[in-house]
Amino acid sequence: QSPSSPSPAHAQELRQGNEEAYMRAATALRNADALLICIGETLQADALDKHATPSKESDASLFYGYWGSKFNHARSTPPHPAYQFLAAWCKEFYADPRQDGRVAGPST
Repeated sequence: QSPSSPSPAHAQELRQGNEEAYMRAATALRNADALLICIGETLQADALDKHATPSKESDASLFYGYWGSKFNHARSTPPHPAYQFLAAWCKEFYADPRQDGRVAGPST
């Protein structure tokens, strides 16, 4: 047993009463006028190592070359599968009828 996994008894205790909370959360989401989904850089085409990023002041050619290569890589890399899941989920639950079922977000 690791610090991140509860004992079987504690796991059972944690699960009790969650069904009602899940239903309240689902109802709130379903009744929402909008849903904002914030996605971190782990879903980017290539997560950046900010410590290895050259600065424009120290070497402008390296700076522009670095960011140009990142831009080209992002354009040629297929979207992370999570985007397709989120787009399908949004279309199912949050499509705006005034937009013919379209939702805002990356095209998939």
